[in-house]
Amino acid sequence: MSTPDSSNTTDDMAQGVASNEYEIETILFDEMFGSKTMYLVKWKNYPMAQCTWEPYRNLTNCPDVLSDYETKNKVITKDVYNDDKFKKLNDLLHEYTEQDLIHMMKNHVDNGIPPIEERFLKGTIGYLSTVSTTYRSRGLMKVVKHNLMLIEVNKRRQRQLDRLEKWQGDMNKICGFNLTVVNNVDFEGPPKKFMYVDECVAGKGVTIPNDPPVWCDCNVTCGGKKRKRNGCHFNDSQFAYNKSKRLVVPAGTPIYECNKKCSCDDSCMNRVVQLGPNKNAKLQIFRTDNNRGWGVKTLVPIKQGTYVTKYTGEVITSTEAEVRANSNGQKSTYMFDLDYNTEKNNCVYSVDATIYGNVSHFINHSCNSNLAIYAVWIDCLDPNLPTLALFASRDIEVDEELTFNYMTQVNNKNNRIKCKCQSENCRGYLC
Repeated sequence: MSTPDSSNTTDDMAQGVASNEYEIETILFDEMFGSKTMYLVKWKNYPMAQCTWEPYRNLTNCPDVLSDYETKNKVITKDVYNDDKFKKLNDLLHEYTEQDLIHMMKNHVDNGIPPIEERFLKGTIGYLSTVSTTYRSRGLMKVVKHNLMLIEVNKRRQRQLDRLEKWQGDMNKICGFNLTVVNNVDFEGPPKKFMYVDECVAGKGVTIPNDPPVWCDCNVTCGGKKRKRNGCHFNDSQFAYNKSKRLVVPAGTPIYECNKKCSCDDSCMNRVVQLGPNKNAKLQIFRTDNNRGWGVKTLVPIKQGTYVTKYTGEVITSTEAEVRANSNGQKSTYMFDLDYNTEKNNCVYSVDATIYGNVSHFINHSCNSNLAIYAVWIDCLDPNLPTLALFASRDIEVDEELTFNYMTQVNNKNNRIKCKCQSENCRGYLC
């Protein structure tokens, strides 16, 4: 005869795992699992919460207890499961909130969710349904409900992890750097109706030129010490980057990179955004724990001035932007006006990252941000169609969340959006 270790009550009750010799007080219920009969056992001097399911071979030296059960207490299982009492109790034990499940999931994030055999729980509920509500063991009821929740959490968590893993793999095929996804906060999976794109997509009525009318004929690298800049179309312009390809110009400065017609190669100090994020970059999309949805953090340190990512999306006309801003409510926080060449509120185009976008779609706002957004022109030299690029405005530490300031970008004039950045200098609203 044996009983579970008291420190493992929940798992042992569900699985019938037992060790050491103990005395059986009574047999409560039996059930057929395949060709094997299992017995729900109450152990002497142990609470009901530590009942376990045991095979016949474990019921040694207790012929009287087994005989007493077979002649006096045995019930017809199929009758129990068809009884309204079982159905009502089963429904009752399956009543739990989304927050209950999320709380349990968080408690098991580090060590994983213990395996639970669902078949034993049905039998235990069957037994409990035969006992009047007055004499039902609250301890055993609590254990059963806990295990039912564990099963539900495990199912949801596995479905979620499978979906997030696929989403992560799909994005990594496009982004060109190491991008991971983690959600240890709730059961949210990949966003619906979102398509990861590394370049902006032209919306209805928009054409994005890709044939630069000017270029340079510098050899290897523009602005080298041993060569003059004669014939370089940046002759009167300050280079935006240093030799380490880090930004050196103040916010608001327009950036003109060498383009596909320039004769210099990729080592040119004036080719940065077009080459994409550093291959050693490691970003992580993660679920925030303060109701800000998804966020992005860096898993490696980022030096000030380092290019991080573009802001990609669907390029739309100002007319279409106005329609979307008024109809989508808070979704307009994904819309950025390309107003670097015009007066405020008079731009020609906007970038909407609601459906099309890259990792920048998930970067949150902060009134004390560590990224700054710049207008960059490369192959498209239309003054109204710059590439939006995010650079580190200061040194960023490992595991620090990436943020930038939405203040001048949120296209939502009618509804003020409450800011959730929680920084000391938070202004309260995004606009």
